[in-house]
Amino acid sequence: MTVNEAIVQADTLKPNMFTLKEKVRWLNQLDALIFQDVVKTHVREPDQAEEFVPYDPDGLLDETLIAPHPYDVLYRHWLHSQIDLNNAEMSKYNVSSALYNQAYAEYVAWYNRTHMPISHIRAIKI
Repeated sequence: MTVNEAIVQADTLKPNMFTLKEKVRWLNQLDALIFQDVVKTHVREPDQAEEFVPYDPDGLLDETLIAPHPYDVLYRHWLHSQIDLNNAEMSKYNVSSALYNQAYAEYVAWYNRTHMPISHIRAIKI
């Protein structure tokens, strides 16, 4: 899923007045967190970046987000939770946040199952 696809999907299902730049900033926050807490703790592929490069809200927004299908649903739930939080709609935020947390946990569990942690490699070399 691309940055633009995530935003269009979220906006279609939950119309809102937040700007494109705000939504890109929210996606940057999430993917920076995923990169730091999940990707960097595992052995990286040779073509993977060493650091997260933020998405440019003034660009084409065709960059691929980190979490692949079917785990990319977490981006929609994340954007919905940020919309609800910033609208101070706490009951809606609680629901969208719970959906996001579940999707994030499923993604992290999949990533941990399919990628070798860095500490495991270090233990083997000793």
